[in-house]
Amino acid sequence: MTIFKKENGFKQFLALLVVLTLICPGVLSAQKNRHGAWLKVTKQDMQVEGELLKVSDSDILLMSKSETGITIPLTEIRMIEYKKKGKFGTGFAVGLGLSMLVFSSCNLGMHGYDLDSLLIGGIIGVPVGLLFGILDSQTVRQKAYGFRNVTKQQASKNLEKLKALARF
Repeated sequence: MTIFKKENGFKQFLALLVVLTLICPGVLSAQKNRHGAWLKVTKQDMQVEGELLKVSDSDILLMSKSETGITIPLTEIRMIEYKKKGKFGTGFAVGLGLSMLVFSSCNLGMHGYDLDSLLIGGIIGVPVGLLFGILDSQTVRQKAYGFRNVTKQQASKNLEKLKALARF
C-alpha cells in the first residue's frame, strides 16, 4: 500500500523536503528574548566577564553578573573571547534529513522509487536526529578577537562581528 501516487511522487518528495528544511530549524531553535554573548575581555591589567550589551566605534558595554554596567574603551582591550554552543534544531534537522535520504536511497534499489520508504526513513530518522541535535547543542565553539597589534581593517572586522553578538 502506498500513501502517495507514483506519478506525483517526485513533486511530493520535493515539497516535503522543502517544508522540513524551512520549518524545522526555525521552530526548533526559535528564541523569544535575545541576549548578548557572554564575553571574557582581557584588558592590559585585568580580565572582565559579562554579557555584551552594545558595541560602538570607541568602546563596548558589558553587564556583569552583579548587573552592573561596565564600559571598556577599545584602546584598553587586548583580546575578547567568547564561547558559543551549537543549536539543537540545526543538529536535529541535519540528522533527520540524512536518515531520510539514506533510508530512501537504500530502498530505491530494492523496490524502485517509493515515497513510503522516505516516510519510514523519517520515522527511523527521528532518534538519529535527536542524537545529532543533542550532540550539536553540547558542542562548544570558542572564538577570540584580538585588538592589540592588529590593523585597522582587522579591528573593524572584529567590531562588526562583535556587533552581531550584542544584545542591542
